[in-house]
Parts: sequence; structure tokens; C-alpha cells
Amino acid sequence: MSEFRKRILEPALIPLVAFAFIGALAYAASRILLAVTTEGSVVVATLMAACILFAAAAVAKGGTLKKIQKISLIAFTLLLFGGGIAVEASLGTREVEKHLEVLEEPLIAEQVAFKPTEVRVAPDHPVGLRFENLDAGVPHNVAIFRDPEFKENLFRGDLFPGVATRIYELPALPAGVYSFWCDAHPGPMRGTLISGEEQGGPPPSPPQPSGTPSPGAGNPAAPIDLIAANTAFDRAELTFPHGAQVTINFRNDDPLPHNWSLYTDQTFTPPALYTGDIFTGPAERKYVFTAPATPGTYAFKCDVHLNMTGTAIVT
Repeated sequence: MSEFRKRILEPALIPLVAFAFIGALAYAASRILLAVTTEGSVVVATLMAACILFAAAAVAKGGTLKKIQKISLIAFTLLLFGGGIAVEASLGTREVEKHLEVLEEPLIAEQVAFKPTEVRVAPDHPVGLRFENLDAGVPHNVAIFRDPEFKENLFRGDLFPGVATRIYELPALPAGVYSFWCDAHPGPMRGTLISGEEQGGPPPSPPQPSGTPSPGAGNPAAPIDLIAANTAFDRAELTFPHGAQVTINFRNDDPLPHNWSLYTDQTFTPPALYTGDIFTGPAERKYVFTAPATPGTYAFKCDVHLNMTGTAIVT
């Protein structure tokens, strides 16, 4: 039995005891780290690591340790175990941050448009959305709404200029179809978010798509020439008859994306009365639409560069 104990039992117990000791030490240390603040845990962990290295070096010396050194090591170990349990009992532990699953396919903003316009997520499960803004100097974001009329907001990501990337932490959404847009460009940048397996329809689009006159348009008005140059319109005021079919010959002289959109007033509250295609210059487009039936003062702007605004007078 003496030989069995020396040759088999004691060597087998060494790794088991070491494993139990390390597990107890790690548990006690974790209780302390989770009881202090996130920033404080870094300092505490650094001090603990230094103490463990010191203890390991001391143990490596083996029999050369003095009695007082051995007592100090045992006291430190007991203090760490007892301290961890006492801290947990008195302060409790903070909740460990859960790992956020990020969708494989990013949502991209480029040329003032979303790619893709349909995003799918798992129902009732928070998820990370990687949003890449590839439009240099142009602010974009993602705002999610419960309804296609964009009235009930569920999530609104930070608005930031490109070229940059953010990871939005989307809330857990019940199964269903939702709508999203960019707050800075709500006309051209819209899409559909599908939670679960439900099939969604096409993303909501602004009324009166560019180049298509509304049904029942009146007599054609004289064409209007409008130029965008140096990030500004060459005309601050346009006039056209009410109910008439209006053609705007829009020339973009900037190597930047521009468009022309008509709104009810200077608040530019969506949806727009008309939204022209966004395109990069130098190039030209013809915008054809029906003027509002009610005479009055309206407003127009470029949906990409919010400083490009003007007044539209409907006679």
C-alpha cells in the first residue's frame, strides 16, 4: 500500500488538487472582479496577476522558502478565497455583458441609397447590424419603424458622416414586417426589415416617382432650367402654375450626388410631394411632375446636401 500510494495515488492526486485549487482561485477572483466597476476590474485583475506571479515564483523555490513566507502565501490564498465570497455576499455581482451576434451581411449606404433594401433578422432576439456609410462627408443612419407610414419609431441609430462604419444593436423585434429609412434622406433611402420568416413586400417609396407625371396632370408649363454647382442651386426661387405638368431640366455640375425634391414647406417634413432621382455629376436629368393643385408657397431642396434649399411658388 505504501508503494501504491507513493507511485500511483499521490501522483494522480497532484493534478486533481491543482485543478480544484485553480478553479477555486478563479471563482473567488471572478467574484471580486464582477463586484467592482468595469474600469476598476482592470486594476484589480492586474494586481491579482502580479500576486499570482509572485506566488508562483515563491513556490518554484520549493524548500528554500522561509516559514514566514509560507505562512504569508497561505494567508494570501485564504484572504483571496474569503474576500471573493464576502464581496459577492455583500455587494453582489454585475451582469456579464452578453455576446452580440452581428448579421453577416452589412447594410451599406452608397450614392444616397441602401444596399440591400431588405434586411432579415431572427425574431425576439437582439442582433447587431453592421452599417457601412460609404458616402464621404454625407451623414446617414438607420431608423426602424413599426409601420410603413414611419409614424411609430422603434429604433434610431446615430447619424454619422462617411466614410465610416457603426454596429447598431437592434432590439428584439417580434415576428413581422417593419420599415426603415435614413433620417437625413427619408425620401430616397427606405427599406424593409423582416423579423422571422414572414415575407415582406417592396419597401415603401415616396409618392410620385421621378420622371412620371401624376394621373390627371394639367397643361404643360414652360420648362425650367436649374443648375447645381459648388453645392448650391443657381436659383433660389422657382415659379409654376398649379396643377400643371412641370418639367425641370436639372444639370448637376458637381462630381457629387444631387437631386431636387419638392416639399410642403420649409420644415421639409416627409414624405415629399415629389422626389427626383439622385445622380452624380457632371450629368443632366429631366424631372417631370404635376404641380400642387393648391396655389401657395412651397419649398425645395437637395436630399443629399441639406444646405441646398429654395422656395417654390405655385401660382
